[in-house]
Amino acid sequence: MKLLRFPQLVQVLVFQHLGLDGLFMLSLCSQKMRKQIKSTFRAKSTGLSMVLDSLREEGSIYFEGLFDHFKVITWIVDNPETTPRESSVLFLKLDTDIISCGLSFDTDTGHPTFGFDEDNWKSAPILMYNYISDLFHTSSDIQFITNTRSFEDLPNIKVFKNFYHEGLRLAGSKLDVFFETHEITNCAVILPYIMTDTLFTRGSIKRRSSLLKIKNLLVYKANFLVINNILSFRGSHAVFLESYIKNNDIIKFLNLWLSGRFRRLDYLLITPLYHAPLNPEAILGKFNTMPFDESRRSAMYINKTAMIDFIPARLRQPDWSKGIDIERETDSMLATIVLERNQFHFCVWKNCFPEQIPTTSDYNEFPKRLHEGYLPFRSIPQLWSF
Repeated sequence: MKLLRFPQLVQVLVFQHLGLDGLFMLSLCSQKMRKQIKSTFRAKSTGLSMVLDSLREEGSIYFEGLFDHFKVITWIVDNPETTPRESSVLFLKLDTDIISCGLSFDTDTGHPTFGFDEDNWKSAPILMYNYISDLFHTSSDIQFITNTRSFEDLPNIKVFKNFYHEGLRLAGSKLDVFFETHEITNCAVILPYIMTDTLFTRGSIKRRSSLLKIKNLLVYKANFLVINNILSFRGSHAVFLESYIKNNDIIKFLNLWLSGRFRRLDYLLITPLYHAPLNPEAILGKFNTMPFDESRRSAMYINKTAMIDFIPARLRQPDWSKGIDIERETDSMLATIVLERNQFHFCVWKNCFPEQIPTTSDYNEFPKRLHEGYLPFRSIPQLWSF
């Protein structure tokens, strides 16, 4: 059937009955078909995401719609000794690049799975990501989700917009090396326990690790960080949960901020380990503080970063009107502290009266299914009931 000879309305009706995986496969038939799909496809999106599941030894690319997500392709790494292909090798031309691969289809859904060999398994996924991005009019920024314990398993990608690592444990030395050689332009969420090669321990990463220069950073198991790590944060928004933070550490941080450090910082949340609660009176007694004054600042601080949706619900939005204020003399910058035995919130009022916009975050920053509590590889209920 020569589909392109049918009236455009018929073509559109056919396209609408195909899933995104079907449209992708159809676009590979010819340049004309690709151009036709590209010119007729219209769907609002927050971008693409790439998932690497090391437990299943497979990767996927998802189209992130405003209200749902759709898997476009899946790939595996072919091992000729264990997964021999019965069919001949398929050659795909993606713009100026030609890649060889195997191809199979799910017998129930028809979803395509590509098999890449050791020569192209690192390069082919990013070529397909860029091809799909162009076909479906999405941003080419890389949003990456993985549970790998070996960063050598990742495709050849050096710059990520968002990086979400969900796993059981990860060596701090490997984490250090990864962030030294890769750039995260927006946000990173780190879930695993971080350890040395053999032990879970503090100081598993360097004092000024490149992890700590990410603009927006959330670490769920921050007990591997020492205070000098936290004081080396160079971004704008940070959340460190279950850390070894102590009273003197909070005092040291506040004194450094008052002296002019942390100029980029907008928001900081730290929670201590359950057996080492903070002492608000002992900490705040060291500073000249001011009660909330509605003429000086707003009663609500708006955290517009997507990372707010990954913060456990009871920590997400404190009552800033009950916080106390401090002022930096060098530039008259105002900051608010909300301090309890089990949490330390700190925000800097670079705009004391921000526009009261809805507090839902910008889903362009992270795949929406993650905001809804979807964890692709395993569930961690304690994170959502912290």
